[in-house]
Amino acid sequence: MCCPSGNCLGSISTGITEALNSGTVEKITADGPLSNSEQSSIDISATLADMSNLLLVNLPPNASNRELHGWMESRGIDTNSIRMIPNILAGMSTAVAELKDGTDIHEAIAILNGKKMRTQIVLVTIGRNP
Repeated sequence: MCCPSGNCLGSISTGITEALNSGTVEKITADGPLSNSEQSSIDISATLADMSNLLLVNLPPNASNRELHGWMESRGIDTNSIRMIPNILAGMSTAVAELKDGTDIHEAIAILNGKKMRTQIVLVTIGRNP
């Protein structure tokens, strides 16, 4: 077991989310940390674009885009696109799903995270554009 709770991905994801929400993460450049005025002037458009993507892990190894789309849609989550990343050797797949405009990402995570797809318990967090 890699961590006491046995839920390493969840622990890492929770830690990153808490750090981002608390404002303790700062942008670092090759020249060092940015000043407060530079921090406040960072273009956040890329960050906002990332806020429309979900990262789904521990999917069945042979899950298809169509199956995942149907699984999400049956729970009221609409997507623009899904990119599957199969890993047959690990016995699971990963996917990045882009949510349709107007879909609340935090609500989507609350609805999908920890739910079963076939026999796999799916873990969901905010994803990034590849």
